Amino acid sequence: MESVNYSIIQTIDMQVSGQSMVDSETEIIWEYEKREGSDAFYDKVSQKKYTIKYIKSIYRPLAEYMQKFNSPLDLLFLKIAPQGGIAEIKNQESIYDQWLEVKKELTSEMGNTLEEKQILEGGDKDFSNSLPLLKKNLIFRLFFMKLYKTYLISDSYNLVDSFTYVSQIFEQENVSLITKQKVEKNNYLLKIKFYSEADLLKIDKLKELYNSKLKDFLKQEFDYSFSWSLEYTFDLRNNQMLSCHSKIKEQACSHYKYLTEHKISLIEKNITNE
Repeated sequence: MESVNYSIIQTIDMQVSGQSMVDSETEIIWEYEKREGSDAFYDKVSQKKYTIKYIKSIYRPLAEYMQKFNSPLDLLFLKIAPQGGIAEIKNQESIYDQWLEVKKELTSEMGNTLEEKQILEGGDKDFSNSLPLLKKNLIFRLFFMKLYKTYLISDSYNLVDSFTYVSQIFEQENVSLITKQKVEKNNYLLKIKFYSEADLLKIDKLKELYNSKLKDFLKQEFDYSFSWSLEYTFDLRNNQMLSCHSKIKEQACSHYKYLTEHKISLIEKNITNE
């Protein structure tokens, strides 16, 4: 398959007591190439552009630091399972080698605090075995969702195997979800729609974390909710994703909310480094 480019627009809004504490918009361009093997697909992902279009000035230095920190992942060679989902990173060794170079540069810019040491130790772990990191990252999860299978066209939403979500409010805890799916077909276009909500029978750990760490500060009782709408459009003529639109709202109580939206779109022209 000839390489194509995708635009990824990510917005994040973290609200505390009605104020946007973290409010950002980022544009990413990926060059993507897919090759079919005998037992799997082999994909190449090259990040061509990463632009922080908007962020509060107080957070910009941290965002730019994290951009440099994660630069070893700018080029990835991935083995993809037949149904989708990342099975293996084929260039893991070169990712780690690049991390060692980035680490040298960052070390020269940092102090010698315990927190800074822990950040670098986290990099040693993440870039020596990056598969868990990619599976937790929402952009990679959206792009490499397990979607390649047979579908029944339906006029209504039906329960399917549920997703899990890594909470952005509760220390990376997994949130169990109840998921419904609807599939529509119009000529050569296939739309796959999902809608997920938290399984409120499985949030005891979240309530425990809230009561121990957030309740005194927020002055509200725990009132968790989560919703996730997700829609894909595929071109069946060449089995290619045209777009993905994801909207997530997570709420610990009315005073603490996390909202994020992702729009992934196939684009025509080549994008060069700027």
